Amino acid sequence: TQLETIGSKLAMLKKQKSLLKKMWKIVYNGTDKKIPMKKSEDKMVEAAQKAIEKAKKMKDKAVTNEEKIAATEADEKAKQQRRDAQDMKFTQAHLWDKQPSPDQIAKRIKVWSSKIAKMELNLKHKDDNKEVSLGTSKLNYMDPRISVAWCKRNEVPIEKIFSKTMRDKFNWAMAVPSDWEFNAKMGEQ
Repeated sequence: TQLETIGSKLAMLKKQKSLLKKMWKIVYNGTDKKIPMKKSEDKMVEAAQKAIEKAKKMKDKAVTNEEKIAATEADEKAKQQRRDAQDMKFTQAHLWDKQPSPDQIAKRIKVWSSKIAKMELNLKHKDDNKEVSLGTSKLNYMDPRISVAWCKRNEVPIEKIFSKTMRDKFNWAMAVPSDWEFNAKMGEQ
């Protein structure tokens, strides 16, 4: 799902940030340890693009069922190659082509911190929206007086159930007493 994808990307960013901090210590202290450098993903992207073009040609030339199946499989493999190349770009985004200075690493750590904060906020909003949509469907199908009476009976603030917009929309239902019940006689009115 989308939440799982964001969660895995967030975990990757946190891992990259911790690696950046280790790199900063190595470079700042002037240790002889080598820090990891970015590998060229251009070759992977190029190979994936060629594979996609080849698969398209195979699809166009395919006549028999076997050829069509082979072309479809080649297309799926090519698309997987492209996804792998994109993943490689993401997993190497924190690395450099050349040896960085401590200042460059410090700047990248700040950037990664802001990326992590933004993604955590995004994840929280998406998770909150999941609950909001469930509440919205309830509001569309239930008589609001039922919810208002329940809130009053159980001493739950109406604001917890209805947003301001919904309270304005259903202001006619807000005056319902706590002992109000929905029954057949009410349905006939």
